[in-house]
Amino acid sequence: MNSLELFSAADFNDNSNLMTKFFHGICRNDIAELSDLKKFIYKTSNVSQSTFRRLFFRFREKLLNTLFFINTNSSKFTIRAISYYECAKRFFISRMISERGFRYAALSIADDSLKIAIKFEFSELALNLSKFIITLSGAMNYRAHLISYYKDIYYEAKNMYLNELKFSEHSRDVTAYLNSSHKRSNNPMQSNHFENLIHEAWECMKAAPSIELISSCCVLILNYNKYNGKFNEFKNNTLLFIDELFKKPFLSVFVLEYLVNEFLKVVLITKDLSTCILIKRKYFNYFNEISFNWFVIRFGYIQALLHCHEYFSSYQEINMVFNIKSFNKQPPIIKQNSLVGYAYIYFLYKIGKIKGVTPDREFRINKFLNEVPEYSKDKQGVNIPIILIQILFFLADHKHHLIIDRMDSLKLYAYRYLKKDENFRSQCFIRMLGEMVRAGFKRQGTLFRTKALTDKLKLVPIDTYPATAENEIIPYEDLWEMVVGLLK
Repeated sequence: MNSLELFSAADFNDNSNLMTKFFHGICRNDIAELSDLKKFIYKTSNVSQSTFRRLFFRFREKLLNTLFFINTNSSKFTIRAISYYECAKRFFISRMISERGFRYAALSIADDSLKIAIKFEFSELALNLSKFIITLSGAMNYRAHLISYYKDIYYEAKNMYLNELKFSEHSRDVTAYLNSSHKRSNNPMQSNHFENLIHEAWECMKAAPSIELISSCCVLILNYNKYNGKFNEFKNNTLLFIDELFKKPFLSVFVLEYLVNEFLKVVLITKDLSTCILIKRKYFNYFNEISFNWFVIRFGYIQALLHCHEYFSSYQEINMVFNIKSFNKQPPIIKQNSLVGYAYIYFLYKIGKIKGVTPDREFRINKFLNEVPEYSKDKQGVNIPIILIQILFFLADHKHHLIIDRMDSLKLYAYRYLKKDENFRSQCFIRMLGEMVRAGFKRQGTLFRTKALTDKLKLVPIDTYPATAENEIIPYEDLWEMVVGLLK
């Protein structure tokens, strides 16, 4: 043990220790590049790259060694996550000690681990553990009467694992396609066998599916529902998948988080307030409020409230998010999501849509733009809410000259980057703002000049392109009413 490099409390007693500086440097969210980290640690850029790389690899090995000694008795870990960690660790231990000659001890540890793997449906571990036990028992001529028992476990785990591999491969293809900013021509959901695959997924769901199989099947089926605009089927199927999760003797919080997050995206599109409130009441208590996914789900809930016209509730929710102690420790994407949401909620307060409160947080548009650098760099539509909120604030403050200054660059941006069908609504809204400028910010002139565009927007509702619905923090139809209300 003395020769192992591990992190311990002693590493943090002396702030001059290079490893400690490295650790704190990694934890600082404003360090994005290794070159910045080197300057942070050494306070100079004159240190050679080879010296820094040696420190880097030592630090990485120290972290990896420490991973085996992490205390899982924490609210950060679910029961299933703790079980997987312990089961995987004991599988490697049994392999290691069997190679040192301690075969009976190795079998005992592997047998105990196999029971855990079966209980929590870790099919890959169950497959490897049962195979290890069969191989070792056969070599030792030990437990010959039980080998058939372990073979049954092996074949059952093998079939389950092969099914999981098959459906997880297809679910990965679908997810990668939907998340890609450059959509490929070979859409996996338009392939000839996809409907057959959906049928197979439903057949698997009837036969006591494992957690991993539920996870893969729900990705396929729910995306198929959403892609084809079958939103009521989506809701019903999501509730069915959630029921399957709760039938287990344990809860897979990760899969529940995925289902709830996807559910909220469709609730947003359908403006289903009652379901939105039901989701919060029934499932939010299962999530750990210090986790990344908790903040993602909360923002989805806030955005769904905005689409359901629950502006005061959204204000209360966003304030609660900012007051969570772990908020400042979250990755930049979480903070920026929350800041973008708050910008729109503050705009609602500014124009009188939220009354009876005085916001705790002061909002300045220039400060806001400096706080969301990642969004500002994006050129695929994610930064549309940031571009538009500037126009909205200038309009609310009657700074029409600033809007005029930005309209040419905004139209150029739309021409260059929003050519795809899925950004049609954003293109349409930007053109409507351009007509507002041409009408000299007069209400009647604006309504006259934008009638055709308003009709086009209505003909392509938000559910036409579900993948980009989240880009509309507030639906464009609602936002346009507010814009017109600010004109004279």
